[in-house]
Amino acid sequence: MGNKQPTARNDIVEPIFCAVANGDLDAINTLVSRRASVVDDCNAQGETPLYFATTLLHKNTTSTTASVAVIKELLKLGADVNKLNPCNLMSPVMVAAEAGGDHADVIAALVAAKDVLLYQRNQEQMTALMLASMRGNVDAIKQLTTAMGGGSNVDDDVNAKGLNALMLAASSGHSDAVVALIKSAGADPNRRAPPHAKKMIPLMFAAINDRVEAIHTLVQHGADLELVNSDGDTPLLCAVEHRRVSSVRALLALGANPLVFRQSSENNTVFGPNAVVVAVHHDITGSMLAALFAAGADPNARFEDQQTALMVASAYNRIPAIKTLIAYAARINDSDDSGNTALRCAEHRRQTDAVKLLLQLGANTPTTTTTLTELMKAASEGRANDVSEVLAAGNNGDVNAVNPQHNNMTALMYAAMGGHTDVIHILVKAGGGATLLDQASSNGTTALLYATLHGRIAAMQALLRLGANANLMNDQGTTPLMAASESGRSDAITALLTTIDGDGCCGAVDVNAASSHRGTTALMLAAKGDHVDVIRLLVQHGAHVDATAAGECTALHTAAANRCRGAVAVLLELGARVDLVDQLEFSALTFATVGGQAELVKTLVAGGADPNAKTSDGKSIMMFAAQGGNAETIRVLAACGASVTGADNAGTTPIQCAAEYQEAVDMLLKLGAKWEPVGKSKGSKTSRGCKK
Repeated sequence: MGNKQPTARNDIVEPIFCAVANGDLDAINTLVSRRASVVDDCNAQGETPLYFATTLLHKNTTSTTASVAVIKELLKLGADVNKLNPCNLMSPVMVAAEAGGDHADVIAALVAAKDVLLYQRNQEQMTALMLASMRGNVDAIKQLTTAMGGGSNVDDDVNAKGLNALMLAASSGHSDAVVALIKSAGADPNRRAPPHAKKMIPLMFAAINDRVEAIHTLVQHGADLELVNSDGDTPLLCAVEHRRVSSVRALLALGANPLVFRQSSENNTVFGPNAVVVAVHHDITGSMLAALFAAGADPNARFEDQQTALMVASAYNRIPAIKTLIAYAARINDSDDSGNTALRCAEHRRQTDAVKLLLQLGANTPTTTTTLTELMKAASEGRANDVSEVLAAGNNGDVNAVNPQHNNMTALMYAAMGGHTDVIHILVKAGGGATLLDQASSNGTTALLYATLHGRIAAMQALLRLGANANLMNDQGTTPLMAASESGRSDAITALLTTIDGDGCCGAVDVNAASSHRGTTALMLAAKGDHVDVIRLLVQHGAHVDATAAGECTALHTAAANRCRGAVAVLLELGARVDLVDQLEFSALTFATVGGQAELVKTLVAGGADPNAKTSDGKSIMMFAAQGGNAETIRVLAACGASVTGADNAGTTPIQCAAEYQEAVDMLLKLGAKWEPVGKSKGSKTSRGCKK
């Protein structure tokens, strides 16, 4: 039935559709008086006049107001309110419910129609209430639930994917719709989806779609933060697994347990990893791990076979996770029941990048312990009395000695890496002075940078007070401030920016220092990791919000390219210019569009981005969206005012860019795009594509 194409009598059917489109009530009445059945005849798209009139509610055109009057008139003339479009099984009520906007009178008229069926389903098994919930049409929700009588159907009715109306509203982030369904219809915020939808609750759907406002709304109305689905995941674990940083932060702020393990939904028996280990597998920037640790998660927690998250991160070559774990004081040389350290885990799997990083960060090799001097060993273990005894025995020369088998590290570096502040003071007092403080290992890392990389805040403060230079870079062009910004450690940044040294000076750190590699700044690294608090802190201390790196990229570009919604929002709030473009003429909006980030597009346009901006060759933001085939991004851009027909300098239009993506083509057609060539274009709908 869904594929059957209707037939139509063009001599009468076409005129009535023209009359509907023009809002001509007299013409409609005249045509119906000539043949009453025309009121329910279909055009080639399977639309009745009533159905067609409701589709006009979706379009931001001058005919929208007229269509409201037309709908009411057609109902008076006996139009069948329940007749489904055979192409998609949609009824007029469904179309109107999905339209959104201020059309309460239309919904009221349709719902009040004689013998109206409110539980009809389309091809995706969606009812009118589900469609209204998905679009956030609160008026439609209230009128439909009132007409349906509320009750259990609101919770029990699910679509083909197993989602009910509240789950759809939560997934789409419509907080007003969530409230309407709970308060007006009695929807249960903790109702589980069927088994084929993993017994998810609405809060989980909000979490995996990064709907922060909906998360807050659901929790305020009784959603349980610790319920688990059939995979054993709580809403927090769902958010982590789907890389939803904003959701992770929101759930933690609302009280979600950061120490949670994957567990059985039947008896709460633990059978899987904790949130930190799940984050190791899914965190591509380290920002989720940083949020978990800030909320109290243990970076050194043990699970099966006494493994740690750092061992897992090393075995799977998760570089951002390794950096973040160590920045939050994960012990780099801990071993499991089999004696495997993080370094050995990486070596066993031949993860060369992880091996290189762990060695740079000071991981012990089999030869390390045999080449440590007595002073180095005591310093690394924090044995202050033994350090003093070694020095008192006349071995002051050992203070500046290096371990040639371990990055030329000094005793002070070992003490800094372990956070042993008393040992740091003893070593510097023994005569090392500024030379020892700023001495670098073979990869350019100073004691202060080691302390920063390992999250040893007290050690950082001690070294700074003793006069350590906070602006020295290692061989990778990283300063302590950059390292702290990349890992999201605002406490480390505060230490660097506010600690007073021995000369009574403060603020000697260059907050705008650019890396010797590609010119990256601390602010850009914080933006890449979506570290919102760090961004605020850096700007508060003078970071230039629009500074550029290689390729003319700004922090806002970096945040948008890495899909960091929180960073984008706070950078805009702090005055970042939204119109700047890089060397490829990409703006932040371009990056968000290319990445298919519809919500990010909304944020940037609300912050002043021009949805109709073009490159020098005339390529529009809409063309980038079409080229990627993302129908939702296309819809959002159009809603923000972007043209769906504008051509580039060669005459190529968005719909030609979308030729390979049927869903995108359908969306563009729905929004008013045409197949006809525009401007200089001589291509056809099938032969011409968008220049990549």
